[in-house]
Amino acid sequence: MRTSTLIPLTAFAIALSLSEPGGPPAPTPPKEARLERASRLLLEVGRTDADVKAALLALLDETLEAARSSRLPDGGREKVVRARSLLADEPPGHDEAFCLLAESHRLLGESYREATGKGWHMPASVSRVEDAVTLTRGRIDDATRALREGRANDTVLLLLEATLLVLTPIPVPAGRS
Repeated sequence: MRTSTLIPLTAFAIALSLSEPGGPPAPTPPKEARLERASRLLLEVGRTDADVKAALLALLDETLEAARSSRLPDGGREKVVRARSLLADEPPGHDEAFCLLAESHRLLGESYREATGKGWHMPASVSRVEDAVTLTRGRIDDATRALREGRANDTVLLLLEATLLVLTPIPVPAGRS
């Protein structure tokens, strides 16, 4: 009788030790892993045009996935689909894609527009590429957190902002290349 009680208690203790902070880490959900990979591709030094393209397409894929549960109107989703198609083309259609994504952002972010009087714009704090990189990383991290918490509208807005930050040209000061 003593042995039959000891086996379940041992199994319970092992299971409990694995679930504590010292146990193995929980696997990253696939969507979050895709966002982390896209962030690395976009932000690592030595990235190629192909890396940037793959990352942008991944961000837009996650945007479209989250948009299913968001308040983004169908017209906004269609604009994101069209922008993704343009960015997948050779050569990518950055200008038109930018306009489509900015319009989708506007459609979902009506309260933002009402508060500021305008749709998406490059924040004044961004004057250098490094500033845009930092802000993009933050937007993707915030989008990952929103995705994890089930906040579809925030996920879509943040991913659109991250994509728009990447697509917005930043002038390089004279003498720098």
